[in-house]
Amino acid sequence: MLREFIKCSGPEERIRLIDESVPSDWDESELATVCQIAGVTDRVAGMDVEETLEVLRSALSDKLDESLEDDEVNRPFHRM
Repeated sequence: MLREFIKCSGPEERIRLIDESVPSDWDESELATVCQIAGVTDRVAGMDVEETLEVLRSALSDKLDESLEDDEVNRPFHRM
């Protein structure tokens, strides 16, 4: 799963990957690496795989929302 996660072009694809996977798809070391990439390692300490995937999905959703907001703010104003 790690390779698939890395191949994703952004948070939206990564969220889809998580949504389409099941906990047994992820081994412990891959999930730990993905959590490091997403910056949630400290938030998932002691959690099982299912809980970790939920936290990871939430963090990616937050990142996607921030990205969409940044796009909205940086979009030039157009008059009609």
